[in-house]
Amino acid sequence: MFGRLASGQSSNDHPPPPAVDVIAVGDKLKLSFYEPLAADKWSDGRNGQPGPSFVLRVEFSGEYVVAPDWSVTVPVIGRVIAAHRTAEDVVNDLTTPFSKLIGHAGSVTATIVSRLPIYVVGPVKTPGAYPFSPGLTPLSAVALAGGALNQEPDRWALVEAMQIAGKHASAVERLQRVLAQYAVLRAELDGKPFKVPDQLVRLVGEQRASDLAATEAARRASVLEAQAHRSHGFESAIDTAEQTISIDQSRLPPLQESINARQVRTDGLLSLMRGGSSDRATVLQAQSELVNVQDKRAEVLTVIAADQNRLANARIDAAKFASDTRTELEQKVTDLQREIDTLSPEVSADAGVMQLLQPSDASSGDDLRFEIVRGSDVLSAEITTPLYPGDVVRVMSMHRTAVGNTTDSRGRYVASQPGD
Repeated sequence: MFGRLASGQSSNDHPPPPAVDVIAVGDKLKLSFYEPLAADKWSDGRNGQPGPSFVLRVEFSGEYVVAPDWSVTVPVIGRVIAAHRTAEDVVNDLTTPFSKLIGHAGSVTATIVSRLPIYVVGPVKTPGAYPFSPGLTPLSAVALAGGALNQEPDRWALVEAMQIAGKHASAVERLQRVLAQYAVLRAELDGKPFKVPDQLVRLVGEQRASDLAATEAARRASVLEAQAHRSHGFESAIDTAEQTISIDQSRLPPLQESINARQVRTDGLLSLMRGGSSDRATVLQAQSELVNVQDKRAEVLTVIAADQNRLANARIDAAKFASDTRTELEQKVTDLQREIDTLSPEVSADAGVMQLLQPSDASSGDDLRFEIVRGSDVLSAEITTPLYPGDVVRVMSMHRTAVGNTTDSRGRYVASQPGD
């Protein structure tokens, strides 16, 4: 694993306000990896020399979502920290391992393609999702949502909550299975016993997490059994070919001995015929017998060559099957990791919205208070608190009670301050 690895980072850490070019959790990055080819005469180089041509390495290039642990994962190259850093920082971290991988200097580009929106809920004219831009605050979020309302703000909350709850339940169910699949396949890829992921335990509890992982392990076991059966077929074909070659090769020494003996006899008969002690018919008979044995040896050699060809093909097929199986497993693990990185912030954001979308008491809109859901945190906010991509802003109206205290839109009492 290359680059700046994700270690000890938490979504609870709050760095300075995001700038225009600073990457945030949930951002979608477009990473492009280019490998230089040999210099050609059509490229513009320096000092009159031809420059390099580049080819896009599609197996590494693509769109990547920044995970809750602040990282992105590139196949083979590994994970690098992306959140709260610039695209240039990410490019610098990826260029070195990419160049090392391809054996010479490569080029990497990184662009922020999309960012998580912010969500505004509460007594505003148009609650919902709004595109993030650096410098947003709760007050500017209220302005984007059309301003605050001076009337009962939460009558829509139940309908909105039901819609989000359905989406949330579907995402959670999918995330549960993806986490379990990833744990089983990752362990298989690493050659280790699988371990129930902590994220899955936090999501559904220890018992349910163990059951889900066991179910995925059982499903995978049937796939592995089929793969083992096919692999055994290749091994059997190789063993059969090797045994056949061994048997055919064992026939060669006796045939060669027979050829040598018949050659000596034929040569002797020729000598006798020249001396008048043997006739031509006897010599021809000996020569015929010699040729027959030589033909048998040639046939055995032909059979051995065919058997060796079958053995080579069986070994190639076995190696290709093993390679394809490994590549497929690696691709599945990479795809599952990407899906986890995409689903995790969605589930967290939906949970925050569902927490905030609770019916509240009527409010006269005399004053505004704000809460921000950021990941798993619920934060009190001022009108100038910087917002981050994916933040959920709850707007709450404050109003006076008959005894001079203040209640928020949840009906909670807030003591009046001197001078209020």
